[in-house]
Amino acid sequence: MVWYFVIISIAIVLMVWFLLRRTARGKEKVTAVLATRQQFVAEEFGRHYFADNARRMTLAIKVRKMMDELLEVDLGGLHPDDGLETDLLLDALDSLASVLLIQKIEEEWGLNISNRDTVKIRTFRDLVKYVDEQTKYYESL
Repeated sequence: MVWYFVIISIAIVLMVWFLLRRTARGKEKVTAVLATRQQFVAEEFGRHYFADNARRMTLAIKVRKMMDELLEVDLGGLHPDDGLETDLLLDALDSLASVLLIQKIEEEWGLNISNRDTVKIRTFRDLVKYVDEQTKYYESL
């Protein structure tokens, strides 16, 4: 019976070690990629990439600030067409941060983002577009 608990304990330690190592590698990879790009703080980012639409520019700045708070990665080199999971490895870096980001967005704009909708949101630009369209919809009611 004691051996059973020892084996389970070792398995749990190995799983935690693997997840921490994977997260650290993901952060290193994302940081390395983003560091090679032009760097923008949130306000500059919004003005640079969303200048053609003032509403989306404001949304982009707010969402970017939320991500800056939640992720332990410097997002200065973020591009709006970066994939949230493929380029930023958001699910691998910190799955709790992904959930908290959705929760903060829902609270900020009074939205209820369904799981079906989250699957459709692949890039930062998709996220800003989604928030823009949903808030316009609710404002028209």
